[in-house]
Amino acid sequence: MVDGGKAKIKSLLYPMMAWADRHFGFLEHCWSMKSGKQIEEYFGTIGDDADRYIAGVLEAIQFENFLELGCGCGNRLFNIAKLYPQIKITGIDVSSRAIKIGNDFFKSSGIENVEFVQKRIESLEDFPSDSFDVIFSRATLIYISPKKIVPVLKEIVRVAKKHVILMEMQGEDLKNDPRGTGIFCPPGNWKRDYVRLLGDLGIEKECIRVEEVSTSVWSPGGGGATLIMFEKKKGF
Repeated sequence: MVDGGKAKIKSLLYPMMAWADRHFGFLEHCWSMKSGKQIEEYFGTIGDDADRYIAGVLEAIQFENFLELGCGCGNRLFNIAKLYPQIKITGIDVSSRAIKIGNDFFKSSGIENVEFVQKRIESLEDFPSDSFDVIFSRATLIYISPKKIVPVLKEIVRVAKKHVILMEMQGEDLKNDPRGTGIFCPPGNWKRDYVRLLGDLGIEKECIRVEEVSTSVWSPGGGGATLIMFEKKKGF
């Protein structure tokens, strides 16, 4: 009876969460409300399988600067900064608390090649076109609502100079998501067809690397953990 009651509550709650996020950015607000203690716990992921996977992806490309979207406290940037001390790295996040925690942690660690900026990923207009050799996002676009995702991807493509690397939830559901902009997956993630959306922006499907990510690297609610990566052609 108890389990049945919980299931009923969830069946009502998740559609409400999806509606709230579509119209009011509910998921982004939830992240902004995290406490300092909750944010600092992300430092415990430094050096894990995800860091090793990201390092392997970066080994195959050349870059002089790097932007992470939704960097949080910089837990994923820490290993990159150590591996590439000569590279200028920028991390943006909507949470002022996460940005401060990241700045303090990196300064105390003696890392000087990372700049943290409080900024929404929907607001990249301050960055000129072709600003960053690499733009990276891991488990960030899963919190961007369907009505915002296309403009966000357009800006990512504009600001990228060479490579775009996304570790997000890829899925093709033509029945429930005919436009590919996203279906809501409990406990609070948007899964969408990035290959289709990027294709609509002019990125040829053959140029997009799509690779399923191991659950040891990332296992999001709703599944579909995927590396989506492409190199931007000159003159695009």
